[in-house]
Amino acid sequence: MEGKEWLLDKKIKFNLDGFRHHGKVIGHPLSLADLIKNDLKRVIPDKEGVYYLFNKGELVYIGISNDIRKRLFQHYKEKLKDFDNVLWFCSDRFKNDRNKLIKLEKNLIKYYKPIYNIHHSNN
Repeated sequence: MEGKEWLLDKKIKFNLDGFRHHGKVIGHPLSLADLIKNDLKRVIPDKEGVYYLFNKGELVYIGISNDIRKRLFQHYKEKLKDFDNVLWFCSDRFKNDRNKLIKLEKNLIKYYKPIYNIHHSNN
């Protein structure tokens, strides 16, 4: 799937197929329901970073959190957003610099315009 790309740093790019490093995919969207059902929750980091919610292959929401695992489970339990897959990105480059993370989130939202982020910013 050919998609828009956002340069996260000089080596890692993101598009709707996942994260790429030197052209190789290093991460794909995963089914949160499958991770929970198969008791693989621990693969989701309890670290700070950016996360993405997808519905039927479409990026519908971008968020940041101090604890990605906890936040994704909140989304799953609340059922306020319709999504079937998740993807996340953690990096030490955000450690102790919340402003960098917020700036990245704003830039990603501005670039991709996910439906739930746009709806939220209009209200």
